[in-house]
Amino acid sequence: MHFMSKNTLVYLFYYIGLVLAGLFVSNLLMLLTWLSANGWQLDELSYTGDIVSQLGREQLFVQQIASQVLALILPSVWFIRRITNEHMSVQTQTFYWSFLVKAFIFFALSLPLVSLSAYLNALIPLASWMESSSSRMAEFLDRLLIFEQTSDVVLAFIAIAIVPAMAEELAFRGVLQNLFTRWTGNSWSGLLLAALLFSTIHMQFDGFIPRFLLGALLGFVYWKGGNLWYPIGLHFLNNAAQLIALVYLDDATTDIMQ
Repeated sequence: MHFMSKNTLVYLFYYIGLVLAGLFVSNLLMLLTWLSANGWQLDELSYTGDIVSQLGREQLFVQQIASQVLALILPSVWFIRRITNEHMSVQTQTFYWSFLVKAFIFFALSLPLVSLSAYLNALIPLASWMESSSSRMAEFLDRLLIFEQTSDVVLAFIAIAIVPAMAEELAFRGVLQNLFTRWTGNSWSGLLLAALLFSTIHMQFDGFIPRFLLGALLGFVYWKGGNLWYPIGLHFLNNAAQLIALVYLDDATTDIMQ
């Protein structure tokens, strides 16, 4: 696949612009949702602070799904189909179930290393702003991961397992890993840069290293498999397994890549 390297940075900034536009629309929808629930009282905004903390659980699920779709899925699909066109394809090889099985085994065998990295990550002192960011994200997840009825589990699977697997793999592997690879001219550099950004963007620094390794593993599978459905499937299985553990065992041993 030939790619005009001199235009790679232009494409990268264009894609970032699409993502930021999607985030703006997502946040605007969240604001409108909050206002509709509060009688459209604009003066309440100055006394509320964090709008997210004021949303109900169902509203949080909707906001989570909307932000993934508007900020990652739609910009990624648009970018791949309309901007790069024939210069970059997310699927260079045919999908084979046999490769997915091999990739799953490779991924599963790598999880002990991920768990070790989580232990080492916990030993690293974090700056106060990192601890604050991690705490906010943990509180947000805690609000989502409360299962009082079957519909809560269904919504959680959609918002935390299905949609993020598609959204984040389209963005970080489908677009960014390809762009970084063509920018640096090296597949390993592109893979690691995408994994680094993948971990950073989650703003959970108490799990930065294991999430970076998970991103690198997914990037490696995508690189070798040449088909985006492989990392999407593994990403979904990882998040789904953690949700099942939370629902039925009240425990989770690996980061949810949400």
